[in-house]
Amino acid sequence: MGVSNEKIINKMMEEIQMAKDTVQHQPKMMSHISKVKLLSELLLDEDEGEQRMSPDVHSTNAVQSEQVISNNSPNHRIEELDGTSIFDF
Repeated sequence: MGVSNEKIINKMMEEIQMAKDTVQHQPKMMSHISKVKLLSELLLDEDEGEQRMSPDVHSTNAVQSEQVISNNSPNHRIEELDGTSIFDF
């Protein structure tokens, strides 16, 4: 695992304090604010990545159950036996 969220947030707080201390010097202040933005994006991207890595188990199981039910349904078997199959000669 990489850097903990707590360490990132602590670094953000340090950068915010430095930005407050350099309010009179615009370029330095903007540099610190830019670092805070970058650290924020890092946290947000990490959160999005975790959400993509763990899909909703219930929705996956529901789709799988639906596929099994539809493949085993009596209507599906009737359609196969009524002569509409491409394999009927």
